[in-house]
Amino acid sequence: GIAAGAAAGATVGAPLGPVALITAALGALVSWIGSKIDWTKVKKALPVIFAGIFGLGAAVFVGPIVGVAVGLGTFGVMSVARGPGGLSVAGIGLATALLLRRLAKGFFDVTVKPLIIFLLVAPVVIAIILFIINSGAYVVPPSDTTLGSTNAFVDVKKVVSPGGSFENSDIPLKITYTITVTAKKGPLTNITFKDICQVITAKGTTSCPSQSPTNVPTEISPSSPYSYSYDVVYSGDNYIDSLVINTLTVSAYTAEGQKDTVTSASVKIGSPPDSCPSNAWPIAGGVGLNQVTQGPSAPNCSHASLKNAIDIGVDGETIIAVHSGIATVGQDSCVGKYIKITSVCGSSPFTTLYGHLGVVTVKNGQAVTLGQTLGITDNTGTCTSGPHLHFEFQSVNIPVVQKPYLVRDIPARCCTRTSCNP
Repeated sequence: GIAAGAAAGATVGAPLGPVALITAALGALVSWIGSKIDWTKVKKALPVIFAGIFGLGAAVFVGPIVGVAVGLGTFGVMSVARGPGGLSVAGIGLATALLLRRLAKGFFDVTVKPLIIFLLVAPVVIAIILFIINSGAYVVPPSDTTLGSTNAFVDVKKVVSPGGSFENSDIPLKITYTITVTAKKGPLTNITFKDICQVITAKGTTSCPSQSPTNVPTEISPSSPYSYSYDVVYSGDNYIDSLVINTLTVSAYTAEGQKDTVTSASVKIGSPPDSCPSNAWPIAGGVGLNQVTQGPSAPNCSHASLKNAIDIGVDGETIIAVHSGIATVGQDSCVGKYIKITSVCGSSPFTTLYGHLGVVTVKNGQAVTLGQTLGITDNTGTCTSGPHLHFEFQSVNIPVVQKPYLVRDIPARCCTRTSCNP
């Protein structure tokens, strides 16, 4: 009773001298409060009491979500452990085991299962994403004011100002061309420039004014690029609905001998006939015209099932667009780095393919014009026995890889340099 509580409190406080009176009073008070409590009800309420204590503590020190989880877990354990016979160590152990089993199952369902699915699915998804990226499934805004060509030794850029397309009403039209030549590895010597200008209209192709520099330096070093500019005025009926193409060839001696780099710049006026190839060749300056190594439909060769594909045995040469259109840039295991140009020729979709490239100078989604520099030939991809350009027309009927779409006829079924260039 109260006397026993006071005695217990006095005993606890005896070593502290006068404090024994206080502890005796506290012991008596605790005994009195305990006598007024219905411990049967308290025992029944223990799950709620412990759930509240542990849940509140977890909420304060960890967070509200953890607090709710701890409170509900404690309530479950105490409820099962209390049972009809009261609290026991065995009951608490059993309840804890049941709770842990449920928690383990929940953890497996919520965490382990999704992790296993992720590990199985992720490689496939990543492979698909990489395929899309490598296939050029991204769009870069077009740019038609700066055209250039490059190799390991020389970089040449030709900038047109103002850029863009023009209306026939803009004639006479003044254009400024700025050319910059950069040495990439070592000095360039014995430098020569050759500039050719052509005007393409519905009536045919004619020449136009071009200009090469008069004060060519004796040497261009990597630290000092060489640049020059010139103006041209296009006027008269010859430029109505025309495409003006300037092709510049820069030749120079490097540490590895003579290197040629070709670049071009185009000016589009009105609506020229540039969506279909006409007397075209895919390599700048007509290079490789007599170096075809495989023609269309060549039996027992890689073109056996390709009725509009040719191979041109060149290496490190500049390729150009044989018609205007939209570029698709990509890479696959067979043709390596490639460019596709798509337009509407006549009334049908038409695409040209340039494969086994080493350098690509246009962007995916870019609008390109007839005669524009696209890249450099090489030997990329596995479907090749040596450096060459794989060039292909992809169309329903026409054009075909013969005259008048190409500048020369290509013998069908040929599969050697001798048979393809009679």
